[in-house]
Amino acid sequence: NKISEGSRNSIVGNLLGGPGSCGARDERQFFTGDTALAAEASLLHYDVPALYSHWLQTVADQQRPTGAIGEYGPDTVGDDREGHTNWGTGFPTVAWMLWWHYGDTGVIERHLPQLKAYVGFLEAQYNLTRSNGSQVGNLRNYWPHGCICGWITLGAHPEPSLMTSVGYINGLRMMADMAEAVADAESNNGAVYRQRYQARLKEFHTAFYNS
Repeated sequence: NKISEGSRNSIVGNLLGGPGSCGARDERQFFTGDTALAAEASLLHYDVPALYSHWLQTVADQQRPTGAIGEYGPDTVGDDREGHTNWGTGFPTVAWMLWWHYGDTGVIERHLPQLKAYVGFLEAQYNLTRSNGSQVGNLRNYWPHGCICGWITLGAHPEPSLMTSVGYINGLRMMADMAEAVADAESNNGAVYRQRYQARLKEFHTAFYNS
């Protein structure tokens, strides 16, 4: 149908040496968040595992010493900042999708150290929200300035910490799945990440739904 045809045309129009952002206006960059958002549609329409595997390696090569992932892959603008959560999490998202769609654990094994470093970076950001001697963080204070969300709502802007917490918690979920898939002994086959995910998910509901 026309919707599917338009989707395919948009995907092809953005594949300029890699998964681009938008071919219709002057934003022709390889944004990590945009790539992750469109990856599932691309994988369903086309046989492109090599394209996304190459993109993952490009992003991994640019990983920051802190474990952070930037907002571009490749970075064509010289932006060395730590990417916002919902952009940086494009890295584990695409790795997870390649494994989920193709059953390819090799993509996880190749990038496991970088994936762990990135999730560790997200955890470090969470730990920075501890206050008053608490041993746990506070999702309501999670990366409060780390969200570009002004253009994704018709009403009041969402609370930035709500948006960044979604990226963080989803990253834990995917990391648990991938660590289990490759029987990662260090994380007890993903159990460490799974427990963290379940704890943060419970906190998320308390902080944003039940308060």
